[in-house]
This record gives sequence, C-alpha cells and structure tokens, in this order.
Amino acid sequence: METGDPMADQELARLCKENAFLSQRLSRLSHLQAELAEARHQIDQITRRFRRMQDFMRHAVRTESRSELAALTCEAVVDILDCELGLLWCLRCAQGRNSLYISPGPPLLPATIDDLAAWAEAWTEGRDHPLPVSLDFHDHLIAPVLDDEGNPTGILIAANTTAKAGIHGPFDEAAMRSFAAFAGQVGAIMESRRRREMINAQIEAIRLSEERLSLALQGSNVGLWDWDFRSNRVFYSEQWKKQLGYSGDEISDALSEWSDRLHPDDRAAALSQGFDFFRSGTRTYSGVFRLRHRDGNWRWIAATGFVVRGADDKPRRAVGTHIDITAYKELEERLRSAKEQAERANRAKSGFLAKISHEIRTPLNGMIGSFQLLSGSRIDDEQRKMVELGETSGRWIMDIIGESLDLARIEAGKLVLASEPFDISVILAEVIEIKRAKAAAKGVRIRCVVPPGLPASVLGDSGRFRQIVTNLVGNAIKFTERGTITVGLRRARPTDDTAVPRIELIVADTGIGIPEELAEAVFQPFLQIQPNDGSFSEGIGLGLSITRELVSLMRGSLGVTRRRRGSRFVVTLPLQDAPAHSAAPPSVAPPRTRFEGSVLLVEDDPISRKVGTLMIQRRGLRVDTAADGGEGLRLLLAGHYDLAFVDCWMPVLDGLAMTRGFREQAHPARRGMPIIALSANTQPSDIAASRAAGMDHYLTKPLMDEALLDCLNRFAPASERPPP
Repeated sequence: METGDPMADQELARLCKENAFLSQRLSRLSHLQAELAEARHQIDQITRRFRRMQDFMRHAVRTESRSELAALTCEAVVDILDCELGLLWCLRCAQGRNSLYISPGPPLLPATIDDLAAWAEAWTEGRDHPLPVSLDFHDHLIAPVLDDEGNPTGILIAANTTAKAGIHGPFDEAAMRSFAAFAGQVGAIMESRRRREMINAQIEAIRLSEERLSLALQGSNVGLWDWDFRSNRVFYSEQWKKQLGYSGDEISDALSEWSDRLHPDDRAAALSQGFDFFRSGTRTYSGVFRLRHRDGNWRWIAATGFVVRGADDKPRRAVGTHIDITAYKELEERLRSAKEQAERANRAKSGFLAKISHEIRTPLNGMIGSFQLLSGSRIDDEQRKMVELGETSGRWIMDIIGESLDLARIEAGKLVLASEPFDISVILAEVIEIKRAKAAAKGVRIRCVVPPGLPASVLGDSGRFRQIVTNLVGNAIKFTERGTITVGLRRARPTDDTAVPRIELIVADTGIGIPEELAEAVFQPFLQIQPNDGSFSEGIGLGLSITRELVSLMRGSLGVTRRRRGSRFVVTLPLQDAPAHSAAPPSVAPPRTRFEGSVLLVEDDPISRKVGTLMIQRRGLRVDTAADGGEGLRLLLAGHYDLAFVDCWMPVLDGLAMTRGFREQAHPARRGMPIIALSANTQPSDIAASRAAGMDHYLTKPLMDEALLDCLNRFAPASERPPP
C-alpha cells in the first residue's frame, strides 16, 4: 500500500517488515513455549517415574520373601510406565507356575505359561522366538534382570494388550530408558537379597553349629582351651574348669593354671612335648597326662590341639580340647589286671596240665611199653586180646591228655601252626587205614572219595591237618553202629579271582546224627551226645571243640548238617598249592626193623629204664643204662656209643645240661653222635629247649614202638642179620 508520500511509504514498508519479523518471532516463541511445555511434561514424567522407583526401592528392601519382591516389582512396572501389565519371569526358580509373577490380572493358563517358558529359554539363549500369541500383547518392552556378573536371573516385561490399546499409549524412548534403568535396579536388589539370604543362612548355620557344639561339649565332658601366643593368655572353657572341680571365676587366663597342675611324673614330658609342638611348625598335637583336681586327686586328660597361623604363616594361637579319660584309664587298668590274672590262670592251668601230663605219662610209659613188649612175645590168643585191651586203654588215656593240653595251648594263644609242603591225599589215606580196623570191628565200612585234579602238595600244618581228619573220622566211628562212613576231599568253589585256593574235607556218616538244636553245642568243650540206647561214649568231649579251634587257626570254617541218617561235617581250609620243588620226596626204601650198634639209655625212672632197655634191645641193639645225667655224661665221654636216648628231666644233671656238656667236652670226632630226647612233656617250648641244647630228635612218653622204630631208622646203624 502506497500513500504517495515517499517518506511515509518508506516508513510503512519498514513497519511492515518489523511486523513480519515480530510475527515470526512470536511464532517461534509459541513453538518454544510448546516445546518447553513438552519438556516440562517429560521432566515431570521422569521425576514421577524416578520417585516411583525410589518408592519401589524403599519398599523392596523391606520385603520378607522373594515372591513378595517379585509381586512388588510387577506392580512397580505398571505404576512407573503407566502400562497395563507387568510380568517377571524368574530364570533361577523351578520351571512352572512359581517361575512367573504378573500384576495385575488373573493368572495365566498353564498352556500359556508353558509357551512363555519356551520363549524365555529361547530369549536367554539369543534365539529368535516370538512371544506367545495367547498373551495378545499390542505393545511391550523386555529387559533382562542381571546379577553382579552380568548373568540373567530373570526377564522383566511391560505390556499393553490389544483390548486396551486405546487406553494406554505406545511406549516411547523415555519409557524404554526408564524401563532399562528399573530392570537394573531390580537386578541389584535381587542380588543384594540373594547375598543377604546367603549371609543370613551362614550366620544361622554358625549359630546352630555353635549351639550344637556347646550342647555336645556339655554332654560329652570336653573342655576347650585357646592359647594366644602374642599375649600368652589362655582361654579355658567352663567345662575345662569343671573337669578339675572349679567354677568360672576361680581359674584365671594364665598358662600356669595348666602347667602348675601337671603331675610331677608327667610334667617334664608334657611341657617338652607341648613346646616342641608349638616350635616345630606341625599343625596338630596330642598328649595324655594327669592334672590335679580340686579335691587333690589326679585326673587323666587326653589333650588335642592345632596351631592357627596368620597370613605371614607365623603361629598366632593354639586351640584344642581336654577330655577327662580317668574312667577309661581306670577301666584300662582293671582290664590289664584282669588280663594278667587270666594269663596267670592260663599259665597255672597249662602248668598244672603239663605237670599232670608228665606224672601220668611216666607210669603210662612203663605200662604201654610192657604191653608192647608182651604183644611181641609168644602168648596165646586170649592173652594177646588182654594185652591189646591194655594197650588200647593206655592210648585212650594218652588221647585224653593230648586233647586237654591242646585245648590249654589254644586258650592261651600258644599254639603255633607250621607251614610245610604235604600231600593231603596221603594223610587222608593213612588216617583211614589206621581207623579202618576199629570201624570194621563195629561192622562199619569206610569209603574214601578223592577226585582227580587235587594238588599233589599243599602248604600248611600237616600235623594239625592229620589231627582234624583223625578227630572227625574217629567221631564218626564213635557214633556209627552200622552203615558207611564217607570221607572225601574236593576243591571248594572260589569266592573271587584273588582268593587262596580252598580245599573241602567232608566226613559223612550214617550214625545217630545230631539234633538240630545241638548243631552248635557239639563244638563246646566237654559236651557229648549220648547214644539213644543209653550206652557210654568214650572220650571227654574235646575232639570237636579242638577241631573247630584248629580250623579257625588255619583261617578255615567248619560246619555240620543233619542228614536223613547221620551227620555231615564239612571243613573248608585255605591251602595254597606248594611249589613243585618244595614237595616232599617220596620214600623209596622200606623201613628197617633190625639194627646193630650200642646205645646208651639215660633214664631216672627205673620202670621206664627197664621197659626202654627191652624195647631197644629187641631191635638188635646193645644197651647200657644210667640213672642220672651225671652218670650218663661220664659214660658217654668214656665209651663209644652210636646213639643215646636221654630223659630231659633228671636229678644230679638234667638231660639238657648233659647234652651241652657232651657237645662241649667230647672229642671232635664224637661230638656229632645223635642224642635223642625222651620226655613226658609235650610243650613246644620243651622241644625247642632240647634242640637248643644240641639234641637231634624228641620222643614223648609213653614211648611207642612205631615212634621208636621211625627214630632208629633215621639215626641207628643198620643190621644185616635177620630178626629172630
């Protein structure tokens, strides 16, 4: 618009231009006002969210359980983001309903929870897997809940459903940032709670442990001590003080409270042991000593301890326990005294039995020897029967004495087993051959069953194995009036690949049998089962008892079963096969019965001297006699004898001293002359003493003709003259 006035037009143009500029500035100002209003709105929204996060933090730290914290978290999601739903899926919970927390709204269906679990697994593994369609989410945010190490412990979800899309707007970038920050807070709180729960659990465990320890110490009479090396002060527990009769305030924390109460006999050793332990660097300590009780008596204490070291590995403290073992020591002393008394009683019993054995064997030597001499003379059949009865009775008495001594040795633990190669089949055959005549006299047949494949030689005690077979076969004959006794050997089934081979000895009879209720009692000493006809059984009931003890010593087993007729005993023994080179070589020469040469018999008992002279003479030998060891030594040193039989126990000079004297004083060419011990003692110690004195062999009284013959075959010169 122009006015025609240049000046006015120019001013009007300027005003219009300023007006346009002002309008532009007003428009920009209006836009800035709108932006400022939006910024204020966002700040207000962030502030509101921050305050709600603070409220959440304030309430979260006071929650009592994880489920309460999870529920509060879901509520806070809805409150902070102004959304419809908040969900928390706990990855470290058990799979199932308890893993999901949601607020608000009803619980999800199980199928939906299963779908959500599959999605959560895929999401944590980084795999692309859509949320379940059944959730019907229109808009949602997802953030991981992480622990201190960055590992996911849960998944936090904020969501709006399609049904309420018009009510809740979409999540903007600020909401995303707030949600991520909130998820970080939740992770920190959950990690803090987890650590607090761990600490509380540890504190509770320590409390319970201390409570249990306190109760245990009170109930077990265990006192505690704790020695601080830096202050040289010692903590003594109430129970420690109580062990010595004191209360809490009557004993200080000085080390002298312990050291001054040590028994004089224990003091030096206890102090030396204790200080050596603390200086040596070892970790543990133990000792036993006596401490003076308040009443003046001495209490036995078992002490244990260990050293606690600092970061520089220097010892800081020693901690340990005191246990009052006075009652145990008193019991130990009573047991030791009882053991000594039992051992003395066993020795007295063994000595008594040995003495009785000696006193009985000496007259038996004369009696049985006389019967043996008579049996070799010209007598009629009736007289021979009487002689055999007398000899059998004498052998019976010998068996009783032998069984009694064996039982005494076993009970005293003095029976020692040998380990030598022997043929079990040969021993079995020999025992059966000896017992066959006695069985035949009763009309009983003995059958031997030895299958092929058994070892030719085993390692063990052949004498004790023979005794086991003899006892079981003799027992079967005793209680079998008619029928058959079967004796057999076989390999036992192995129990494992490394087990020592085992051999089974079976003795089965058709006798009176053993009642089931007495199956174990028959192995008791002095117990016998009497036949139903009221007849008397010979023996004193020690055979089976000794047999079981011998089997046990040989690490085997013995059992008995009742058959339809009779009994069946099974012995199982671990017998290692003997190496081929250790098997005893077979005898090739038949035993001799006639000899020549001169013999000296040294025997103080006149009857035994007379009988022994006759028994030796009938084998073709010349015999001189002496009544004591002194006379015997003079004769041996002066004469030229091929062999000497010497009684071990005699007046003036016993057989052992006589033998030592001869070995020392005789001409070197004569010192090796065989000297045979004669004794009524059968203890292993007696046999060992005779060997130590220089005797070559040991014969027990009564002197049996077969034992004498075996001895002469080994030591006497042979005779070419035929027997008379």
